[in-house]
Amino acid sequence: MIDILDYFYSNEPCYVDEIDRISESTLFWNEKGGWYFMPAQRDSADWNIARMVGSANSAKNNLNKIKADNSIFLVPDNEYSNFSEYTKKGSLLYFVSDKSNKSNTIKHEKVIMSYSIEVRQNQVFLIYQDLVVGYVKPIRESKNFIEVYIEIRPSHRGKGLAVCLLSTAVEYFSGQNKGVVYIVESTNLASINTVKKAGFKHTETICMFQVI
Repeated sequence: MIDILDYFYSNEPCYVDEIDRISESTLFWNEKGGWYFMPAQRDSADWNIARMVGSANSAKNNLNKIKADNSIFLVPDNEYSNFSEYTKKGSLLYFVSDKSNKSNTIKHEKVIMSYSIEVRQNQVFLIYQDLVVGYVKPIRESKNFIEVYIEIRPSHRGKGLAVCLLSTAVEYFSGQNKGVVYIVESTNLASINTVKKAGFKHTETICMFQVI
């Protein structure tokens, strides 16, 4: 049997979600591969998530162990050809900022002149006229990395503020000796542009599919 935590920590920034949810997940494993199953929260509209671990051929032989209804399967982009008979639902791009890199904070003084950025309770907030108009918050955490979510009110988008906010979050979490992970769908070009400008590097592409 695989030591699943050792497996995840061998490529830690790409498995922050899986590590954080270890207590609520189930490993379906046979011979050399299988699925790491993360159930949706009860009464939520979220999908169950099954992520491939190990050999694609062995994982495919284990597909019938996963309840396919309301489940999304995640496989590395270079392994999707083994599952191409199933309905592809898109791709996730993983971006990572080095936890030792404190030089990413990009200061656009003309852009943020009327704004301020504050850190409260481990979250980074964008303030405009005493109102919170954006934030970066941690959603999952492992030993060395934090996965974050960013949101800015629509009326304040398109001004370069997301880059400033995300870069400040990188600097803040590097003070905790944590790198930052940001996951975005491949069709979200605005977010991809933002995370690249903030100095993040694309490290992995994951394909999503359903078994129908």
